[in-house]
Amino acid sequence: MITREMAQIVVEVGKDSAAVLDRSLAELGIGEYVSQVARSVVGHETSGLVSILKPVALEQDPLAVITCVVPIDRAQTVAAHIAKSLDLATPGQGTMKVYSVSVGTPSEPEDPIDAETVPSSTASSVLLLDNVAEIVSIVQRGEGTSMSSFALNLGQSVPSVTFGIGMGLREKLNLIRITFPRDKEIVRITVNADEAQDVFDQLVDVGRLDEPGKGFIYLSPIKRALPNTLLFRGSQRHAATMEQVIQAIDSMQGTASWRQKRIATVLSGGSRRKYLQDMDEIEVRIADGHSQQLVLAAMPAGAAGATISRARLVRVHGSERTGAGVEILYIIVPASVTHRILTALEDAGLWADKLNGGVTVRPVQKACTYLS
Repeated sequence: MITREMAQIVVEVGKDSAAVLDRSLAELGIGEYVSQVARSVVGHETSGLVSILKPVALEQDPLAVITCVVPIDRAQTVAAHIAKSLDLATPGQGTMKVYSVSVGTPSEPEDPIDAETVPSSTASSVLLLDNVAEIVSIVQRGEGTSMSSFALNLGQSVPSVTFGIGMGLREKLNLIRITFPRDKEIVRITVNADEAQDVFDQLVDVGRLDEPGKGFIYLSPIKRALPNTLLFRGSQRHAATMEQVIQAIDSMQGTASWRQKRIATVLSGGSRRKYLQDMDEIEVRIADGHSQQLVLAAMPAGAAGATISRARLVRVHGSERTGAGVEILYIIVPASVTHRILTALEDAGLWADKLNGGVTVRPVQKACTYLS
């Protein structure tokens, strides 16, 4: 396996903006990307008698999530072009995240983008924020909305939620399979890096993620991002919304660090909690129906299990597009066993013909789950 340092760009937009995003990727000459279905959770100001008892209700909107990889030296230009096409600098239009990842391929990869496609002037027209991080919570299905609601109240960004299936723990513990449902929800929230630890501990407490069978949570760095800060919808009483004011200051500062505030610690578990550190997230792509063989190969090499989501791999050839169903495996492991697991995945047929195999690795700063 050949590995190469790349930038992974993830864009989350409403389904009505998916066609604009698709055109933007075509303009960039990006020949391959992964498309997933998700939902966002935002607050909505109620009215009438309902507002007396419940001033804010939750709304869930369908999202299109597009993921592609590009060379590091062109990531800023590519991200800025996409952000400008979708007007992501305006709160409520969507979220973009840029990660530093290692991409594995069976042979020397081709350049995924034409260097001359995007004018260099685009790079300076949209400012992405640094000093940001991502917290990912993997919880039982039905718990994603409550986790998202709590995240909204922390005032960071609009969470996104995707569905998944857990594999690993239930297969190990045959006698108690019934107590660990397979269906999962994956909640992602972009946060100010300076507040990430406080937010992380709050989410562990709310989700009781350090208790048996409740789930898993991890914190990862993001190189740059444009988070969606339109957390609540309602009547506008001023010339600009608070989200627009925040976005303007973010752009002037070039970071969200100025927003740092002390998040009250409601519960005291964080001070004595055990964390997993120096971890990696291995994200594996494989054709529909072939994920189980890879998980079963990864577990003897050091993986505890995986969370699997459905997606679609899109390849672009000129004006033609072809799509194939794939499964995305999220495997969180100690960095010390990453190489051994990648070797096991390769030996299990990751690069077999017509299986659309792919793999990326990115660092995980810390994680938390039940530790016996």
